[in-house]
Amino acid sequence: QHLVKNTTSKQEWDARLNEACRKWPGAAEYLQQLSLSKERWGNPWRIENFTLDMEASSVVEGSFSAFQRHLGGQVHSFTGVVQQHLQKDEDKTREERRQRVKARVAVYDEAVQGMRTKAARECSMKCSVKVVDNFIKTNLAAQEYSYEEMAVLSAEQQARGVTKAYLVYLKGQDKESQPRRVVEFRDGVYYCKWCKRDINSGQPCKHIQRVCDFEFNESQFHNHWKLNDTEVKSIPAISPAPQRNGGSSIDDTPAADFGGADFDLPDETGVVGAVELHPNATDNVQVGGEGVGEFVSDLVANPLIAKRYTAKKAKRLSSTTMHNVLLDKFKQLASTASRSKETYHKLLPVVNYMIANIQNVGEEELKGAAASYLDLTVADGKNIINNSQGILPSTRKRGEGGTCMKRKISGVEAVVTAKRHISTCDLCKGIGHNKANCAAAKQIGKRLTKTTWELIKTVSVLDETKSSADIDPCVAKDAIGIQVVGKVFVLNSAVYKANIILRGLSMKDCQPMYFKYTTVALWASEGQSNSHYVFLHGK
Repeated sequence: QHLVKNTTSKQEWDARLNEACRKWPGAAEYLQQLSLSKERWGNPWRIENFTLDMEASSVVEGSFSAFQRHLGGQVHSFTGVVQQHLQKDEDKTREERRQRVKARVAVYDEAVQGMRTKAARECSMKCSVKVVDNFIKTNLAAQEYSYEEMAVLSAEQQARGVTKAYLVYLKGQDKESQPRRVVEFRDGVYYCKWCKRDINSGQPCKHIQRVCDFEFNESQFHNHWKLNDTEVKSIPAISPAPQRNGGSSIDDTPAADFGGADFDLPDETGVVGAVELHPNATDNVQVGGEGVGEFVSDLVANPLIAKRYTAKKAKRLSSTTMHNVLLDKFKQLASTASRSKETYHKLLPVVNYMIANIQNVGEEELKGAAASYLDLTVADGKNIINNSQGILPSTRKRGEGGTCMKRKISGVEAVVTAKRHISTCDLCKGIGHNKANCAAAKQIGKRLTKTTWELIKTVSVLDETKSSADIDPCVAKDAIGIQVVGKVFVLNSAVYKANIILRGLSMKDCQPMYFKYTTVALWASEGQSNSHYVFLHGK
């Protein structure tokens, strides 16, 4: 959840990944392998590259469900599909109108308001019924938590303008063993630094509601969720479709008075959406069941029946037709080529080769056409017997002063023009040196090899206290090296504190990691690996 959706900071994302690897050591290798493509699915990179730091509040693919249901595998007329799509839009609009009217009526319904709390009643005056239901569920979930105000604010919080901060924790559990759920108060608005649901959804989360003592705070809701005075009045009136058996209209919602100017519904006689009905029409559009997608002819005065498309067989070309087509094409070609001698001499060998190849009269004609096209000389009949190819060498001779042997290169020219091998460093990717004398690598620390591997046991002991839950089971997949800065002892075993080194000898912007000796030795092959390196800081 934190890796895919909730986390927005890249540094926090790396910390969450390490935490997940420590929590599930069996899946650590798999998670590290997935992290190599984190730019595609990790939330900090996804919202930065694909959604421009924006999140959608709901999915919108459901609007195409009519086409998905009625176009798959069955043959339908185009007009019938359009009719069904219009009918679906009308039904959806009626349902939305009915729900909005009922939501506004519920505000003044004493029976409904009597079952709600004061905060829920205040929320119903400002937000829609769906938001009110979510608000009630959030308040119920917030009852599982308690909070206390943090006495001292950090320098980073003060720099961001935070005036108050609260620590939220579950009831009945040890506070020290729980994660730090921090809620900050800044500029009159509460922000949850733990789940960040208030930022992603525009509604307060259960941690914020617990700090607010379950009260309604209008500033915690985005304007997208708030109602306005003209919301119901601005809904276009949709005329109901006539019933088959003379029944009442589908939209049987009673009228409600909300104040303001009255508005009249348009005349519904003979109108379904934007389709004019026949005066004697008695049936409505058929939806569902047998005949789905069929066109109801009595709804339109002059129906346009769609027919199934059948592909016509191509007519067989006659010899006269083919002759006329080719004759026209070659006339155009002759008109273009006859304008200059250069174009004429280029085109004539090609035409001769085409004619000889198509007719396939004899081997000599084809060889002659190819020789003319390639600018070669064809031997006469006498030489054809002694020459199996039948084609002499090219008429183009060696230029004056040319030699038949390859020119000898002098020693000076060989040194100057010889291709030199440019050495590249495997660590920093620099030119002109190798990893043995890389200056950038020496600034990080001493690189351990097969002969100097035992120096890792001589690193200094750090004044830190760690538990077995802080040990990382594997090294990050995007690391080419680690910088060991010291070691601590956990259960009488040495655990090495290391920074992650990326390609190009750049330090990864994340918290230091803690590895066991066996993990480091297996990862670097005890200094013999050519892709994983271990550096000792300060050596």
